[in-house]
Amino acid sequence: MRTPEPKPEPLITTPVLQSRAITNIYDYYPLGGQEDGTWSVLMSLARTKPYELEPGKESIPNKFGEFRVAYNKQAFSQTTWFATEGIARFHYNGHTTFGLREDIEQRPNTINLPWRLTLAGYTGHIENHESRWEGSIHSTFQIGPLYNLTRKSVLHPYVTVFGRWLTLDTSKAEPFTYIDHDLFTRYRADHKWGYAINMDYSYRPWIDTFLKTGFRLTSNEDLSPDNIGFRTTWQQLIYPARTEIGYAAKYFFADSDRKNNYIEHDVYVGVAIEKWVNGQSRLEFGTRIQIEWPHSDISGSVYLRWDFSQGRVYRDLLPTTTVFRSLRTALFPHDFNNRFE
Repeated sequence: MRTPEPKPEPLITTPVLQSRAITNIYDYYPLGGQEDGTWSVLMSLARTKPYELEPGKESIPNKFGEFRVAYNKQAFSQTTWFATEGIARFHYNGHTTFGLREDIEQRPNTINLPWRLTLAGYTGHIENHESRWEGSIHSTFQIGPLYNLTRKSVLHPYVTVFGRWLTLDTSKAEPFTYIDHDLFTRYRADHKWGYAINMDYSYRPWIDTFLKTGFRLTSNEDLSPDNIGFRTTWQQLIYPARTEIGYAAKYFFADSDRKNNYIEHDVYVGVAIEKWVNGQSRLEFGTRIQIEWPHSDISGSVYLRWDFSQGRVYRDLLPTTTVFRSLRTALFPHDFNNRFE
């Protein structure tokens, strides 16, 4: 019978692991909370001025404070987004306007044809020698493909159709010296429906830089061209800040609404700074100033926004309104997460 050989000692010894009696699991977010969408609250002060029919018929700028509450939700399919928003606007002269807005945006997986639908209704109190409530309904639908020309550039041709209904017309509005622009402007009263042909080109030389240039041809109600516009913007992410610088021009054709051709220019600059208070809420402070000439008119706004996202970060926000979405998501603080101890 063969004698077994002695077993050599192991070169490496491992300590005996002691099993833990208790493991603590900390759930940072409430159960089910990450399925509830994102609520947003926005407070702002603004001075706005719209385009009008022709020089010499400029509207009076609106000056107001505004309060908005919105519910944003990305559908389970992850290709559709909804944004429902309530609006309360308080003008410096005591006028009030209330509104309800719905945005639906879809980017289908099966076909390269993203679209966006916007519906908005407003009612407001106006007063001069008489006091009355007026209203309006606005609708916009845009659709068109996104072509990735290179890894850094995208071409986006799309068509927009719009329609609006106003309780005020030019004769009814004549006695009033101040009217909310969402209730009435002479331009909107004379352009209640139409279409626009758009061409946007965007380029990202670096992941934190976004350049965009676009052209837009807008029609009259009889479908003839009313104006052609050009816009170029440079947006930069310097986290946690975002900056924007841009220039825009609109060339209005002579037609039944105006005697002569004319052009208006705009330059604008904006900055926004965000801060994640925790993984469930985000604060954003921003401001924007716009200068228009040849009338040397200044518009601007300052706002404070609070998003309650319950850990969903930016996924519920509309893609067309959320710049640097993927990069800002990657920069989201990782301290706000579940953990084991």
